[in-house]
Amino acid sequence: MRTRSGKRRSDADYRRPVRSRRHRKSGLSLISAYLMRILFLAALLAVIIFAGKGIAGIFFRAEAETKEQTVASSGEESVGTSEESVSEEETTEANPNLIQSNGRTLDITKPMVALTFDDGPYPEVGNAIMDEMDKVDGRATFFLVGTRVPGYATEVRRMATEGHEIANHSFDHDESLSKKGAAYVAEEFQKCNSVIEEICGVRPTVLRLPGGIISNAVRQGVPMPMFHWSVDTKDWKTRNTQSTIDSVIGHVQDGDIVLMHELYPSTGEACRTIIPRLAEQGFQLVTISELYNLKASDVQLKLDRQYTDFRPETIAKLRAEQAAQTAAQPAETASADAASDSVSNAGETSSANGSAAPSAGSEADAEPTGTKSGAEAADGSSANTQKGPAVASYAYSGNTSIKLYGS
Repeated sequence: MRTRSGKRRSDADYRRPVRSRRHRKSGLSLISAYLMRILFLAALLAVIIFAGKGIAGIFFRAEAETKEQTVASSGEESVGTSEESVSEEETTEANPNLIQSNGRTLDITKPMVALTFDDGPYPEVGNAIMDEMDKVDGRATFFLVGTRVPGYATEVRRMATEGHEIANHSFDHDESLSKKGAAYVAEEFQKCNSVIEEICGVRPTVLRLPGGIISNAVRQGVPMPMFHWSVDTKDWKTRNTQSTIDSVIGHVQDGDIVLMHELYPSTGEACRTIIPRLAEQGFQLVTISELYNLKASDVQLKLDRQYTDFRPETIAKLRAEQAAQTAAQPAETASADAASDSVSNAGETSSANGSAAPSAGSEADAEPTGTKSGAEAADGSSANTQKGPAVASYAYSGNTSIKLYGS
């Protein structure tokens, strides 16, 4: 190509295209953009790191504060618990009607009922009963059969641990016990006591006869007070949950002893209603020993009779009987002393008139008849004492069972 002057242009005459310069500029711009991005990403990363540290610090501080609050609250709770226990003790001391027994507080002015269960142990039913009792701070009395105890040791130990009364229902539940001799009867209950004590460390202090059938041999052989019942659910016969409930609710009174059996699932199911319902009605669920100790501890229990309940009217009768016996004892003692003095005087008179006495009759006639009759009377008195009712004096232990003085 030629210029305007007609000369041919050389390559040097050509101006570099603008596009090259633009390419250089665009390359620098691209590098700058990358650098800016890198710086931005670095700044963003730094911000994220610092923010993360800040968030972590806040989290750890919150966690530390939570731990401090937990420790403080646990300390406050422990202080509160100790204060509550002290307050409870102070309340008990301030109110003589409140008694600490088996890990809970009982009010002796409020109604009490003893729920008792025969023929166990049997975990399927016994554990259900204890679960319900635990919800209302109640305690039951379990009359156990000795031969069953080793096979259900875990349940028996739970009874002892949770303050339920473990009582004696004979070693092998011999329903013909009343037809056996006193020695056999004594062995039945002693063996049962021993196996229970071996399993859980508790030796029973009350018993119930199999079937509640008593005899003279039983009276002579039993080593502990016997307890019958005042409310019979007949759960062994009906084996019906609702029937068992209906036999208790609305029929129990203050001081009653209720009979049920641990062997039947229907009884365990019935107790899921009976136990909370009685508690709602204001009954305190106690053991037989607690019932006796808190209602009638001044009454001496005799070993030749079965006690059915400790209702107010029953306690009044027992106290009246005891007072009458106590009043009769001085008169009997005075009569015995008078008889002894009479015998002694007769002997002295016979001795003083010894020379005249033989001439009054033969040797047979001369034998002092008063002395002989006195000896017979003494023998008769001894025999009566041995055949009479054995009386046991018991003291309240504040735990699960009646304790014999000196034991």
